[in-house]
Amino acid sequence: MSLNLLLALCLAPLLAAQPAADWTEFLADPTLSRGVELLAPKAEQARGVKLDTLSLTDEKGSPRWQLCQWNFRQPLSRGARPTETSFGKTYQTPSLLFARNAEGIITLGVQAGGEYPFPRKLGEEWPNLLIETTFDSLRLHRLARLEMQFEVRLLWCRNLMGPQLEPDIHTAQSPFYFLLRNRNPQSQDYGSTLWLGVFGFDWRYDRLFSEPIVSWDEGTRMYIYQIPGTQTWQEQDSPFTDGLWHHARVDVLNCLRQALDHLRGRGLFAHTRPEDLQIEEMNFGWETPGTFDCAVQIRGLSLRGQDNS
Repeated sequence: MSLNLLLALCLAPLLAAQPAADWTEFLADPTLSRGVELLAPKAEQARGVKLDTLSLTDEKGSPRWQLCQWNFRQPLSRGARPTETSFGKTYQTPSLLFARNAEGIITLGVQAGGEYPFPRKLGEEWPNLLIETTFDSLRLHRLARLEMQFEVRLLWCRNLMGPQLEPDIHTAQSPFYFLLRNRNPQSQDYGSTLWLGVFGFDWRYDRLFSEPIVSWDEGTRMYIYQIPGTQTWQEQDSPFTDGLWHHARVDVLNCLRQALDHLRGRGLFAHTRPEDLQIEEMNFGWETPGTFDCAVQIRGLSLRGQDNS
């Protein structure tokens, strides 16, 4: 037996006995027990304007999440009062619903029939109902792994447009998005930003797409890279229309590496490496560029990482 093989056999039990690196949870208050900051429906200089704090439990402490109600004509206003419904403590208007129950399940609903007097036209804004959180220093250079987990359940999504619907400009969708920024001052891409999208539900798709989707968001002047739906859900058919809970586990770092490889192939982010990036915010909820009545629930949300040391 060679000396190298003997050493390998002796060291194997010791290496196997080494504990795995501890996981660090990066989401503060993932069940929104401290409530949310309610933002005005119009952003001011690309920043949200706080209207109020919406209480969801008796827990004290400053909220770590915001409720964004971008472009709603019938938004929640300052001094909104909750009611108890089957979804728990509920804030609502004729156009939107936001609730949390005692188990920490969050419900987001949009009744876009109250928002659109006529079908939306190309180039017009649309209502977004999102929960959003920010991160102070989630730099990726120190992470070996970054994993997101969550469960979602689509309650309903009803097309109110009939034959007037045009799939190119009308839908209701509930993705996750990460906002990433290049924070390496030595990089030629320093300051550049990217949306990384995790597919949730989109009314247009009966089957999950197996290729990434890259688009340009005119509102934020940023590229969007949408992770293939089959990579998140490991299925071909859309899993959301059965009314059941569906669990996702997303290897965020691996998806980001794939995104940068794909974008470099298009001549974008040529000087950006994953370790140059910082995650600045994350959001989830409804984007409704079409006239839909829709509601979704989320629970078990986690974003955790392991150091590369």
